[in-house]
Amino acid sequence: MATTELATVALLAVRGQHVALALAPQTRWHDLYGRQMARLEFPSAPHAADAEPQAEALALAQRVYGRAASPLPTRWTYGPSPRHAVDRSPAASPATAPFLRFERMLPLDQEKGHPPHLVAIEVYRATLTDGADTLDPQTIAAILWLPLAALRPLVSGAPLDELRAMEGVEIEHAHGPRLPDDALLYLPSDYGERHLLRIAAKYGERALFATPTADA
Repeated sequence: MATTELATVALLAVRGQHVALALAPQTRWHDLYGRQMARLEFPSAPHAADAEPQAEALALAQRVYGRAASPLPTRWTYGPSPRHAVDRSPAASPATAPFLRFERMLPLDQEKGHPPHLVAIEVYRATLTDGADTLDPQTIAAILWLPLAALRPLVSGAPLDELRAMEGVEIEHAHGPRLPDDALLYLPSDYGERHLLRIAAKYGERALFATPTADA
């Protein structure tokens, strides 16, 4: 049974054999040696103690992507285990279980007097409704729908124009200035983004998209 404090929830939206990643708004990009660096990540939010984690994750769809989300059940919850970098355990409640659960160490917070401590992050899968409202450029620069093959080069960083040219990549842009083609997009793993590659490597790409209904 998980006992580590749940600190953050995140949303993994899927469509067909694609996963959605949020491109940070340009106000959050930073310059490195004259090149614009931009994060791709799952939408996330702090977990409130009295809230239902799955509902918190689904609410992120409207807040970030401008559309509603429907939860996807999962037969397994994936994440690291004491023996393996990635493992899985049967979901006790497939309709509401997180797809991914992992822990990370928060550093010392001198202002609040909190020592370093472990916290948990839970990632919930969902599908998004069609017909999005206009994306808010202050919240998100674009939604990138990526096949698994497009995630791999993002670990070390990939220019936007190269990513756009990859087979299967679809991009929904927020209104505003055209994004620079040479912007370097990178994939951190604060909210479990790189765990998708580990899950697919061990259990197959289908593990990212399968549901109990589809497996039946």
